[in-house]
Amino acid sequence: MKLQAVHIDWIHRYRAQLQQKSESLLAIELRLLVAEVAPTLRAFSERLPFNYSVLLRDLYRVERKESFKWYHVERILEAAGLPKESERWRVIHRLWLNLN
Repeated sequence: MKLQAVHIDWIHRYRAQLQQKSESLLAIELRLLVAEVAPTLRAFSERLPFNYSVLLRDLYRVERKESFKWYHVERILEAAGLPKESERWRVIHRLWLNLN
């Protein structure tokens, strides 16, 4: 129970740090999700069927609020183990729809 409280506190603190660096709500959510499952972006990239540079390119596109295809986001969500039927998946999809 106490570990869950620490995790929630970490989420709030890290989200606040990300909000200071980015105006893109989608970028914030994706970086938070990645950080929850891997210690670094490079470590997270090992879960993906493409290399680290592609992950960086995709995240930079999100941060710059450029138009891009949903599958770029979807493969990050899948690599993080986020279930398609989860509320968080739906929230991230709505954030992507707002950009495109």
